[in-house]
Amino acid sequence: MAGRSLSKILIVDDDIDSLEISRFSLMTNKEYDVDTCLSGREALEKIKEIEPELILLDVLMPEMDGIETLKAIRRIPGYEEVPVIFLTAKVQSNDMDLYENTGVIGVIVKPYDPMELPNIVKNLLNKKQKR
Repeated sequence: MAGRSLSKILIVDDDIDSLEISRFSLMTNKEYDVDTCLSGREALEKIKEIEPELILLDVLMPEMDGIETLKAIRRIPGYEEVPVIFLTAKVQSNDMDLYENTGVIGVIVKPYDPMELPNIVKNLLNKKQKR
């Protein structure tokens, strides 16, 4: 993955406003092709069609939360190592420990500055590539 740009991004968030702000923000970077899903179940149904190279995944979603969705994604052949970044407003220290132990490359705390989202994502990917 080193030196490779991950341009196909999937954002999964049940909050339509947050989803659209994130999509619009990332699409300001012309390198990114961004798809969206409103639930973990929808993401699982569409993942093979979308073929994301990076997933931004909301933690707090009804029916199937981000951690459950991530576990299900990891069971899909070819998606065991796809980089995932959690999006969440729930950031107590024990929550952050739990998130980091799931294998995500980072956590973006809501609310975030939409103008900074492309840089935050790029920095997390660069940090992952240096490991």
